[in-house]
Amino acid sequence: GTAEVLSGTLRTAVANVFPSLSSIRVAAGSVFEFGGNATSSAPVSGDGTLRFSGLGKMAYDGSGSAFAGTYQLYAANVDMDIGAASRASLDVAGGGAFSFADNAAVGSVSGTALLGGIRVAADKTLTVNDGADASYAGRLDGEGTLAKNGPGTLTMTGSSDLREIDVNAGTLALDRSFPFAVKGLVGYWRFEDGDNIGKDMLGGHDLSTVVGSSSSPMPTQVAD
Repeated sequence: GTAEVLSGTLRTAVANVFPSLSSIRVAAGSVFEFGGNATSSAPVSGDGTLRFSGLGKMAYDGSGSAFAGTYQLYAANVDMDIGAASRASLDVAGGGAFSFADNAAVGSVSGTALLGGIRVAADKTLTVNDGADASYAGRLDGEGTLAKNGPGTLTMTGSSDLREIDVNAGTLALDRSFPFAVKGLVGYWRFEDGDNIGKDMLGGHDLSTVVGSSSSPMPTQVAD
C-alpha cells in the first residue's frame, strides 16, 4: 500500500512496521518518521521531511525516489542509498550518522548537532549542489570525497576527517568561532592555485596552505 502524509507527523514506533509499503508521499510541511529500526526501499515523493530517529542501525534505499524534501537525522545510524541525481537535502539534527557507500548527490547539507555526522566510503563522492547558503556543525568522516557545487556558501563549524573536499563552485567557509568547534579543520584539500586560494572573511588576510601541495591531495590545514 501507500503511506501519504499531508500534514503533521506520521511516526513508526516499532521496527519495520510498514515492511510492504509500495510508496511514501510526504507533503511540504509534514513529516514521515522512522522511529524504530527499519529497512525501507519504498519510493518516496514530496517536499516534506523524512526523519530517522531509531537508535539502532537503519537502511534506506531511495535511489528510485523523486523525493525533493529533507532527510533529517535524529539519533540514528542510517545507511543511505539515494543515487547521484537526488534533489533532497540532508539535515543532521541529532546524533548518529548518515553513511554513504556509493556516489550520491543532495541539494544541501545543514545541521546544528555537534555529535551527528556524515560518512562517505572510500572512492565515493557526496556531491552538494547548494543554491542557497547553509551551515553544518557536525562531523565529516570517511575515505571518500565531498564535492561542493552550486553558488551558495556552505559554512562548516565542526570537524572533518574526510579524505578530500573539492570546492567546485560557491564558497566553503570554515568557522572556528562556533562554541565547542574543533580548532582548525584538518583534511585533504585540493586547490587549482595553491598560491592564490583567497582571503579570510573577517580580516581580509590572504589564506595559505601550511602543509601539503596544490597539485595532489595532501593533508592540508588552512590558516590565515
